[in-house]
Amino acid sequence: MYNLKNLIDGAFDESDGEFMEICERYDGVIATRGNTTSMEQELRAHLNRYNEAADCFGGEAHTLDLSGEATQAAITNAINNIVYGSVCTTENGVKYFRTADWPTHDEDIQKAPAPAR
Repeated sequence: MYNLKNLIDGAFDESDGEFMEICERYDGVIATRGNTTSMEQELRAHLNRYNEAADCFGGEAHTLDLSGEATQAAITNAINNIVYGSVCTTENGVKYFRTADWPTHDEDIQKAPAPAR
């Protein structure tokens, strides 16, 4: 049966192109409060778009009601796991998002993500 866990797993899977694009844009970006909030908002918007498209997947997938308090808490938890789980620190103590396999060196840290395509 299609449920919130399936939605979150699908939207935030490495096989999802839009999710990976978000991750690529934030890789090596300094983890400021503004960048953190921006990444959280982009991931939430992506999840909402993914949910809206669920009816097109066929099978048991269908658009879920995401308005419940427990549902919102689960979504926030999933997003926080992605965002805060990707924060690393350079040798000089700069916190940044590491969403790819390789660490970013101090001189390569970006101040903001690249614009969305």
